[in-house]
Amino acid sequence: MTTARLPYTAVLGPLTILVLGLFTLLTALAQSPTSPKMLTGTYFPDDGDFKTLKALGYDFAVVTLRLDDVASWKPTLDAAQSVGMKLMVGAYPPPYVQDGAAWTITSSGMAVLTYLQTRADVVIALYVFNEPYSSNPYAGGDIPCGFFSAGDLRTLRSTIQGVWPGAKIYQDLGGPSQWAPGGSYTASHPCVGDKYADQTGVADYVGIWAYPFTIHGYDRNGALSFLRREASFVLNSMQPAQPISLNQAFACTNCDPGFVFPTAEQALDWNCATRSLPLAAVDWYPWRKFSSYTQALADSPRYWPLTTPEACGPGMGAGAIGLSAASGMPFVAADSLVSIYGANLASSTLSAQSQPLPTSIGGVTLQVRDTTGTTQKAPLVFVSASQINFVMPAGISPGQVALTLTSGMNSPLAGTALVRSVAPALFTVDASGKGVAAAT
Repeated sequence: MTTARLPYTAVLGPLTILVLGLFTLLTALAQSPTSPKMLTGTYFPDDGDFKTLKALGYDFAVVTLRLDDVASWKPTLDAAQSVGMKLMVGAYPPPYVQDGAAWTITSSGMAVLTYLQTRADVVIALYVFNEPYSSNPYAGGDIPCGFFSAGDLRTLRSTIQGVWPGAKIYQDLGGPSQWAPGGSYTASHPCVGDKYADQTGVADYVGIWAYPFTIHGYDRNGALSFLRREASFVLNSMQPAQPISLNQAFACTNCDPGFVFPTAEQALDWNCATRSLPLAAVDWYPWRKFSSYTQALADSPRYWPLTTPEACGPGMGAGAIGLSAASGMPFVAADSLVSIYGANLASSTLSAQSQPLPTSIGGVTLQVRDTTGTTQKAPLVFVSASQINFVMPAGISPGQVALTLTSGMNSPLAGTALVRSVAPALFTVDASGKGVAAAT
């Protein structure tokens, strides 16, 4: 995906503040209990990642099927279906060919559409193009005056739905309002003309994004203002489309500007900020690094609990993330050994000296509140400035729990852990949770 994005700006005046106030009210109504659930997804995982994503509570993933590797189609969909994951599925290379005002679908494209239609219980949308307004989705490269028009994509959607009635179409567009008449991009590129004056019927889902983590810092307000505007535009000017936010989960030092991986606190804050918007889904981009990306979400298991909707609940935080002491993965179970890593967690290094395990060592205590609201003190095994080992209390209900670590050194640290009914893991020689078991 091209990482050079159109600029976003926010100039606030009295009228803007009034409009934002009204929009906040509408957003609250949009997120009422009667609204559809906001989904959580990610881009480009491997087939073997689906089980992990489901354990995190993710709903879907965006994947691409290679048209020249028909044998891989079924295993990918089977892997997702086996764990209850839904998919937005693209085809590579894109099998859609424009001929004047009409579109044709290649024979391999017809084959993949026919197959996906038989798997409609797994496929929630067809991922058609990446940035078809601003770039050539076949050969790459920016097209300053726009590549496919809104009318082109509207006709393509109708063509695909002529083959698969009811198919939902997903297009990654970035900032579609900027291409409309009066939009910031169109204003600086008059050659765009009225190609995007009517953007209705272009898609059923539209990917929008603002990447706030750069070498210049965390531009929370600017990025959130941009996404708010784009979400409103999609809902009001691109019917029947619903907006999906591609949340930044990568680093790219060679991109312009240089994108950096967020801190844990920033990742949690951005997760919860975007979930305040009227979105159909939050889609973490990407799960695994590729191209010029030097880091992605799959590389940082400690961050995974911070990307869920539950992480935005009361008492949650990024200061104390519970990880399996055996595997280092963020999945634990009641009565299992859990580790927290950080800095200045305790004033001294001490171990438990008695059984049953104490709930306080050297002034350190840890409270766990589960999904039922029940709070328990965790038995402690070891405390130090950089690591706390504890036992997840017995009887804790499965789900995402809130942790509160108190040491007397500073303000209590809020954190979280993902408690599952079972979370098997082995202590291994290389401390990865994989490979040769550490046993005597």
